[in-house]
Amino acid sequence: MKNNVKMQDIADALGISKVSVSNALAGRYGVSQELRHKIEKTAVAMGYHYRHVESMACYSIGVIVSSRFVAKGESFYWEMYWELVSFLKMRGSATVFEMIKPDDEEQMILPVSLTSGKCDALIVIGKLDTSYLELMEKSFHIPIVLLDNYNNDSKLDCVVSTGYLGMYQMTEYLIQRGHSKIAFVGSIHGSSSITDRFFGYCRALTVHEIPYREDWILNDRNLDTGDIVIQDLPDEMPTAFACNCDLTAYELMRKLTGKGYRVPDDISIVGFDNYAKNQYYPIGVTTYAVNIRLMAESAANRVFQKLDKIADECDRIQIVPGEIIEKDSVKDISTFASREGSYSNQ
Repeated sequence: MKNNVKMQDIADALGISKVSVSNALAGRYGVSQELRHKIEKTAVAMGYHYRHVESMACYSIGVIVSSRFVAKGESFYWEMYWELVSFLKMRGSATVFEMIKPDDEEQMILPVSLTSGKCDALIVIGKLDTSYLELMEKSFHIPIVLLDNYNNDSKLDCVVSTGYLGMYQMTEYLIQRGHSKIAFVGSIHGSSSITDRFFGYCRALTVHEIPYREDWILNDRNLDTGDIVIQDLPDEMPTAFACNCDLTAYELMRKLTGKGYRVPDDISIVGFDNYAKNQYYPIGVTTYAVNIRLMAESAANRVFQKLDKIADECDRIQIVPGEIIEKDSVKDISTFASREGSYSNQ
């Protein structure tokens, strides 16, 4: 029996996906007990070496995030953090959480959880300054994994959602429903996630030969505080807005409603994340759902692989797919648009 068996070999032998094999051997959700035992039995029979969850070492995992993203109660990153806590607890590991203030980054004050030596590894949720990340990497020789952010200037592993493809699909969704006048709402230098989503939007426009307009790119936040703030609407209004996140989408809806516009009758909106809860409006925003649980689990497992020095088959950047969730914020104007075009050709 060959001794370089890979997960794909086990998957092929059982006629299942490599993801199912990975989930089963790592003790993750999404696999029935019956299938898990079958995979484990096959792995042993084929000579694949892995560690049972019960025999895995217990670690203390640091989790840090900028206070800009979590300081004001409920947020997307709080939910991501709780998914991390839940999974790490299931794996028998403890979590040490710390918020990083903007002054800490600016003055290069390292996290106490690291300087105290309490952490075996670190997961960084969201964006931190590049120089601050580099200082942590040089100062502490422990595994560091970025979650919902990536940095091309470093070799740190990262787990991200498919922001580029996701926003491409959301913009395509609007185009298929007759919209060609589409604005993008998001501060494109705010994070790598927003930048990726912006490029996905641009790609969809390019494919359909729709002109890009600078006046239809709207900032959505204060980069110092992280507060969602949409200052001004365009002088010439589009028929639809593609928002980089659901919080922005609902803030835009509030602003549009205040100006007398109706969503979706007058203006259509799509969001991203499938996170924000609709408390103030009778309609939900059509959005791209990010798999927060899978992102959290992937980041944690990447940390464990590094701590246990297990040879892995993963790329440095792991991209977690999502899906479109249709709600009530988009009006199909394709029939109207085609009728309008036929009139103009007469």
